[in-house]
Amino acid sequence: MLRMKIPTSLSTEFDLEELVRELSYLPLAITQAVAYISAWPTRMTIFKYLTLYHQDEANQSRLLDEESGDFRRDPG
Repeated sequence: MLRMKIPTSLSTEFDLEELVRELSYLPLAITQAVAYISAWPTRMTIFKYLTLYHQDEANQSRLLDEESGDFRRDPG
């Protein structure tokens, strides 16, 4: 799923594994992260996302709550 949504130029296998592990293998969290990264393909990589995610809890909440155009996600 991740390989189809995130170009290989924006990630390494290690970054993909780290993202999934960091998000505790939770499908909704992974989907949200991929939607966010995909929305900014020229400026966001998995490594940059993880760097922001690791900064503090406020960033974690902001990144996972960010509306990134995932229409499968219930807006409520």
